[in-house]
Amino acid sequence: KGLRQRVGLAQAVVHDPDLLILDEPTSGLDPTQTRETRELIVDLGKDHTVILSSHILPEVSATCQRVVIINRGVLVADDQPGNLARRMSEGRGIDVELTVRGDAEAIRGKLAAVRGLDSIEVHELPGGECLVKVHTSGADPREELARAVVKAGFGLRELHSPALSLEDVVISRTTEEPMPCPAGGRDPLR
Repeated sequence: KGLRQRVGLAQAVVHDPDLLILDEPTSGLDPTQTRETRELIVDLGKDHTVILSSHILPEVSATCQRVVIINRGVLVADDQPGNLARRMSEGRGIDVELTVRGDAEAIRGKLAAVRGLDSIEVHELPGGECLVKVHTSGADPREELARAVVKAGFGLRELHSPALSLEDVVISRTTEEPMPCPAGGRDPLR
């Protein structure tokens, strides 16, 4: 199937069209062929208009400069992939995840003293570590969290603020559940 995909793509570009419409162009390709095809699509996009239809979201993120999400015939989002996730995050607060070495209850107690946190979850992991999930609707708490962990003598193994993926955006825009709008009631993706 991979060879047929590549031949089909070659047939589509041989006449140097202004517009290419590609439907799942990497379907059935091995990882090397997938990478080569993505690079070809990006190169083609420099001189041609390329419309890529795909449910393979890493492919979309890796190749597309603009994403249009259509749900039941209605345009629900249209922007650059990175902007979609950023705009969807606006007004939803900040999530931070930490991996900390130490006692779960002691960690919870020390982090509860950090101001402005809406919620703290501490889950014990093997090897004396804990996964800590924090949410705040206020200012970015990462520096304060790091300071509190180190000052308390716990081992800070990891600290990051998980970014929304294109998959998160698509799911939020195509499910029946309404997406909460940020302050002002305006949908950030329209």
